[in-house]
Amino acid sequence: MTEFSYFLSCEEFTPARLVEQARLAERAGFTRLAISDHFHPWNEAQEDFMPIGGRVLAGSGLRTSAAAHREAETAFGRPVTSLTLTDPHLYHQDMALAILSDDQIMHYPAAFTPESNHTPHTLFPRAVLATDEDASVLGLNAISDGRHVLLTDADPDLAAEPHADGLVPIGVRLAELLKAGGGPKCCLLELHPAHQERT
Repeated sequence: MTEFSYFLSCEEFTPARLVEQARLAERAGFTRLAISDHFHPWNEAQEDFMPIGGRVLAGSGLRTSAAAHREAETAFGRPVTSLTLTDPHLYHQDMALAILSDDQIMHYPAAFTPESNHTPHTLFPRAVLATDEDASVLGLNAISDGRHVLLTDADPDLAAEPHADGLVPIGVRLAELLKAGGGPKCCLLELHPAHQERT
């Protein structure tokens, strides 16, 4: 016998709304429910939340809810600076922005709204600006320890930029991962110490 399930999407709806949807599904004759393992407000974790100095740069617009930024600010005890993404091909912030050090970033301005572009220019006046070509090979999906920058070897021009700022770029060959839409940062899980307020 064929059974049909009703799917409840936790990343889209509040718990009260999910309960309401489950009741409506039951009244409509569904005998099974399925539910996602994400929570509202939804965030895509490290792809859209980037600690830098005493703050967090947080992307939203395509995959992460801006409401998650307020929740993160409370949870992390750090100010969260919201940046809105607009390019559907660069749907995570780590595809359009990379943290190079506690006071330096590289980013692709065309991926963000004009309002969101004002913030990086103000906070990071020495920011490395990426080009269309850099973004097309996920050149900003990079990782840095504050001195070394791991980035795709598919973008030698972008690798020269951090080098000029005293950082050491290291090209990583990830051609197959790039085909699937990933870069060096996709291969890592960053662990950050708890933020401590400076006195």
